[in-house]
Amino acid sequence: MQSNYALIDKMINEPYGKIKKEHKRNIDAGPFSEFMSQKSTVYLAVDFYLRLGMKHYSKQKYDLAIDAYKTALLLDGTNWKVHNNIGSMQLEQKDYANAIKSYTQSIELRPNEVNTYCNLAVAHYFMNNDDEAITNCIKAMKLNLQQEEPYNVLAKIHERQTQWALVIVNCDTAIKINTNNHVSFQRRAKAHAMLKAKSEAIKDYTQALRIKPDCATTAKNLYKLLCNINKNDNLNTLDKTDLFNAITKLPAEKQLPLLERCRDKTDPFGILMHKPRNSMVNVVTMFGSNPNDYGFIKCDKSKGMLRKIDEQIYAVKQKLNLTDSEEEWTDENSEEDMFSLKKF
Repeated sequence: MQSNYALIDKMINEPYGKIKKEHKRNIDAGPFSEFMSQKSTVYLAVDFYLRLGMKHYSKQKYDLAIDAYKTALLLDGTNWKVHNNIGSMQLEQKDYANAIKSYTQSIELRPNEVNTYCNLAVAHYFMNNDDEAITNCIKAMKLNLQQEEPYNVLAKIHERQTQWALVIVNCDTAIKINTNNHVSFQRRAKAHAMLKAKSEAIKDYTQALRIKPDCATTAKNLYKLLCNINKNDNLNTLDKTDLFNAITKLPAEKQLPLLERCRDKTDPFGILMHKPRNSMVNVVTMFGSNPNDYGFIKCDKSKGMLRKIDEQIYAVKQKLNLTDSEEEWTDENSEEDMFSLKKF
């Protein structure tokens, strides 16, 4: 605890403004709790209460966090961070009206803080004040075009308004700024699905699961989308690798029926998987000795994908204990990529 004492003493001794001389409450905040229980009288700075509130917030003890922030306000009512953080606590507690007041006070003290405008927009969103929410998103964008959150909030607003094209536009921008936010891909996927662009939706759901593999909501939405694919759906923009990756991102028990569909030549999945994928490659011919006598090799890679599907089916069955003996590959399954030489 000696190192913690040193840290707290440093915080207390820093000139953060007004100091409260008496503080006898025992606050449960991890390493601070022992310190507070041993010290009946202590000089605490505003910054200490700010950090204390953040620590309570990280433990989801929102009431204690608000208490710490309110104490900080008693010491310095002009601290914009404290007002912002109180607003966030109120937002967590669904006290949206007071959250709006707190964020507004924070903005009055610091008018150029992008995150506070975004927070205020979220509070207005939950109060169904879409116009106010959009206004604050635009203010945030004017301060910093490279901040992704305003675009995410706008996408959420347009999602509620079922303006799917605008959802996609805002998600596109958010993804360009941050390619590692699974929520942006998930929301764009839903918009694509609503606009019947199922191939794009599948790609986005798959990417969302790459970023956050344990997201049950994304997996559920992807599975539902895949199950609803029928012969009337256009999958021309979907590569067979994209489809395979999408299926294998799902839980094992959900993969099996979809993988079986990939083997069915009459199913949309099977049609895509059996479709030849040709590549033309310049090579020196094996016939003759003239190095200038060459042709093109045409390689059918569909057989390789079908083998991958069979391997995945077997692996899934093993995982689910649906088979206790190794399956033999058929001639079709065991074929290597097919090559044919066309002479010119």
